[in-house]
Amino acid sequence: MRIRKLSDSRDAARIRTYLAKLVQEARQCGNEDITLEAGRICQELGLNTEDAFAACCRVLDSEKFTRTHGLLYHHRTGVWGTEEARYAFLLDMSGYHGAGRGSRSRERSRLQLVLLALVAGATVGVAGVVATLLIS
Repeated sequence: MRIRKLSDSRDAARIRTYLAKLVQEARQCGNEDITLEAGRICQELGLNTEDAFAACCRVLDSEKFTRTHGLLYHHRTGVWGTEEARYAFLLDMSGYHGAGRGSRSRERSRLQLVLLALVAGATVGVAGVVATLLIS
């Protein structure tokens, strides 16, 4: 059993604050998506340990992070918990500004995500499409 160090929670808080800034900047620039790299994030914050990379991935994987910042999870590449882990998100503008909290808006967002993934050439099987539509 791993005992959580106080520095782990402080690192996670610093990571969350920095990620919020990156998402806000992407929105202000009018971007429709954002790719976040664990290695680059940790480097910018001076956190260059395996524990920091894992903490970054935990934050990026969390539903709370995506919900708080109005993001739609797209995909991850690279190995989880390493500096090579890269996360791609779509900026769900409708949900972020408070208009997209209803089920109809969530369905529209999920469909937009699936269509964007298909158009972008991402490998999405029929099972993946069905799973995306049925989640939540």
